[in-house]
Amino acid sequence: MPVGIICEYDPLHKGHVYQMQEARRLAAEAGIEDNRIVAVMSGNYVQRGMPSLCDKFQRTRMALEAGVSLVLELPTYYSTATAEWFAFGGVSLLERSGLVRAISFGLGDPSSMDLLQRSADLLVPESPAFSALLRQKLNLGLPYAAARQQALEQQLGESLPTEPNGILALEYLKALKRLSSTMQVVFT
Repeated sequence: MPVGIICEYDPLHKGHVYQMQEARRLAAEAGIEDNRIVAVMSGNYVQRGMPSLCDKFQRTRMALEAGVSLVLELPTYYSTATAEWFAFGGVSLLERSGLVRAISFGLGDPSSMDLLQRSADLLVPESPAFSALLRQKLNLGLPYAAARQQALEQQLGESLPTEPNGILALEYLKALKRLSSTMQVVFT
């Protein structure tokens, strides 16, 4: 079965093509012989509610020309939402399609994967100890994202990645856990 990638490709660039190549290579190393890519791509609106630079048909054509086998559209409800809902919508669509056996996503520092997985384990379902710590941080007047970050880091004793790929990676892992998905993770 193919590998899934959740993307925007707005516009598609060499880094995206590299991710596709690496996803294929890493999937093969993990014993997944089907090297096709199924992309879940935002439509005419991308994350943060902005209109895409290129319309969804142009971006689909670019993706197919770059080697994607199938493009599924991520509903606008998810594509314009927070990282949590963007990730959940994409993972859910891949999971429910029954078309893929693995999911690939970018991760700036591959050594942070274990830390991100432990973070997802604290968040889904949310552990009572973490909930209490989060409430303490929120009571200090911190915004939710900062309070969650600080509570996770305090609980885990390590700093979490703060770059966009690290944030999305955590949300993908949470979504996989929430959906009890059996998809393998291959990260680039």
